[in-house]
Amino acid sequence: MFPPRPPKTAADKPWAVASADTGRPAETWQAQGTDLVTAERCALIVMNQAHANWAAPVGGKLAWHRADAAWVARDGIAHKVHRVIKHRDGLARELAAWVEVKYELTSQTCVNGRLFDRYRRDVEFAFAAAADVAPLLPDARLHAARFEKELKKLDLYLADADNSSPYREAVLAVRRQIDAARRGEAVSPFAPAGWLSSATVPKRAAWPEPGRLAPDFTAGPFRLADARGRPVVLVFFKPGSETTDLTLAVADALHQKYGTRSDVVPLAVWGDAAAGVKDRDRRKLTVPIYDGTQAETAFGVDSVPRFVVLDGGGVVQWTFSGVGAETGHSAREQLERLLPAVAPGAPDGTIHTPAPGTAAPARRP
Repeated sequence: MFPPRPPKTAADKPWAVASADTGRPAETWQAQGTDLVTAERCALIVMNQAHANWAAPVGGKLAWHRADAAWVARDGIAHKVHRVIKHRDGLARELAAWVEVKYELTSQTCVNGRLFDRYRRDVEFAFAAAADVAPLLPDARLHAARFEKELKKLDLYLADADNSSPYREAVLAVRRQIDAARRGEAVSPFAPAGWLSSATVPKRAAWPEPGRLAPDFTAGPFRLADARGRPVVLVFFKPGSETTDLTLAVADALHQKYGTRSDVVPLAVWGDAAAGVKDRDRRKLTVPIYDGTQAETAFGVDSVPRFVVLDGGGVVQWTFSGVGAETGHSAREQLERLLPAVAPGAPDGTIHTPAPGTAAPARRP
């Protein structure tokens, strides 16, 4: 995607570039004029790279030759790539295998806002997963349990990630590599070692465990710091997912019963809050829905649904991943431990009137 640029001096002469894989010979590149690709003038550069035995095959030893042609736009991005890889087995001059791949950019769409964030999340997650296991690959057979753990983490992410993202394949590719390593197969490093240094791997906030102070965030009219003095239930969910209906039903039940004495805050992540409002309205629920973009980053959310109960000081008292028949009961038990006793006959719930999509829960005077 990003071929090397020709040197400023003697740009028409061949130049050598060290291979990203230190076990392979250098690549030889050369500019060969220009051409139109997707209505844009591109520079054509070609690359050749060959095994040491390619020109003079050695009996029984594999030799290979790779040739790339890249049509590069002024921004340095390849709009078209044609790659041919040839193999010889050393037993005959004829080719033993031939692989040919062609790529061409058909459109270039500007991605921004939440769509950009979702795409970036896929790229970062795939990159971080690859970085986590890269040191284990040389002795893959000794780390099957670790690979199993990484696979479960990837599966949870994929289950709730955006299926339409073009970068989902990056996550799937890493999963295939880790699965191969789990089976004890030889797996090449996911990227050059220098790319996987701790300085370049995106750092995700750690999920706050019980006993830790929850990070502050703002979600529309709700700010966590403003809720000090009363318990808070945070409910992270993805709009439109298989678990959304049950998750919102639990949140709504907690809101109806405890909404006057605590804040119940469903946070839509990995999707638009407006879609979460539609999910709520379809079920005829009344709990407010909030944009969880900031909260997702602050809490390091890597799977949904997730429930968090905070005390009046903002300290995490209980967390739960997933949702089931017991989730509402467990959350209620945790919440009631933090609430003062209610006098007999005192109102306990909220008024059953539809809430606007991003309305704030009831506040104390």
